[in-house]
Amino acid sequence: MSFRSGVAVIALGVFAVCGQVLGGEVTLRVVDREGRAEECWVRVFRSMLGDRDYASTFHGLKASGVDPGTYNFELVKGASPPEVPEKPLSKWLRAWGEVTVGGPASLFVIVAEWTNAGIAISAPFALPALEGTIEPHSRLVEGSNWIRFNAVYGTTQFDVDVDASGGFRVWKNLDGIFLLTVISGSDILGTQMVSFRVRRDPMGRRQPTRMVLNLTSRPVDMMRVEQAEK
Repeated sequence: MSFRSGVAVIALGVFAVCGQVLGGEVTLRVVDREGRAEECWVRVFRSMLGDRDYASTFHGLKASGVDPGTYNFELVKGASPPEVPEKPLSKWLRAWGEVTVGGPASLFVIVAEWTNAGIAISAPFALPALEGTIEPHSRLVEGSNWIRFNAVYGTTQFDVDVDASGGFRVWKNLDGIFLLTVISGSDILGTQMVSFRVRRDPMGRRQPTRMVLNLTSRPVDMMRVEQAEK
């Protein structure tokens, strides 16, 4: 696994219709270290097999019909690709890395430093392992909400999208203590320590575990520390 910046993907299964495998939807959410959205465009989204580049299928930071697989991507800072480049490619501010697409819906949250980016997350289960709800969901900003999962003891980190009603899904079993951070726009609405344990069903059945994250009435207090620079 290669780490170049904060990227995460939650992917679903693949469906077949009339004998044809339909590719999934890929959404990139690119932010800076303060959680503010960054304007950029996709220059490269190429399969590791080298057989296809999906960059031209992106409308903004979203593409559909992307086949499952591992991809190298390259982002360029700016609202859209210039029709006539004003400067050579070597002068553009870029971020690049590697991600794994697993099916019909994949979210990648990228903390871009415009020098490097990337983390690949292993393929998830075909059915959700966890279904949750954020309450109250009235504090969420439409279209820009997610939860970051960080393992306290380990290096696992990933993000899941949150819908307008506060619902979210995790497509892999979790084991251990995680810090969950609820993010809406550039605001951190709440944090919660959660201990996950995997329980084996003797009959081999697997049903999603359900949980509720309760937000407090005010955002998390931010402690700011300024360091002197030589």
